[in-house]
Amino acid sequence: MARLARHVPAGGLRLGDRNCHRYGLWEQAGRRGFDPLLRVAKGVKLPVDRRLQDGSYLSRIRPRRCRANQGKPAIAVRVIEYRVRDGSKVLRGRLVTNLRDPAAGPARELAELYARRWAGESAFREVKGDLAGRPVHLRGRSPRAVLQELDALLLDARSAPEAAHDRSLS
Repeated sequence: MARLARHVPAGGLRLGDRNCHRYGLWEQAGRRGFDPLLRVAKGVKLPVDRRLQDGSYLSRIRPRRCRANQGKPAIAVRVIEYRVRDGSKVLRGRLVTNLRDPAAGPARELAELYARRWAGESAFREVKGDLAGRPVHLRGRSPRAVLQELDALLLDARSAPEAAHDRSLS
């Protein structure tokens, strides 16, 4: 994660999955001037410091307790709790960002952005699953034709989950 963060430009938004919210990334984001938007697992404790009008709240990330981290300050963050309907299931999630002003990043927009990112990840997982364990025969006879065929596979995989499930944020 730290190696990837080096390539995020100042002012950029870095989306990340669970277990990628370590304190060092928040320090790096502050130094380099980019904004993380990270999903966090249920067990991560994020105390409510102040509720905001859009339903999100301000909290803080603390470094792990060890001698090397003594004296390091907590980093102020914003927590966005959201629900995604997937057919009859309701899935809950939490996002953490350093965009503390709701005007700079409304909670609903950030949750929708993350949901779109997750749909892309699901499409790649589906393509990998379809192709894993069997020989892949691409009919293209030139690099361009092969890329077109891969694009078609990806587009088909991306549209399949959307047709199968009614996904909406609430």
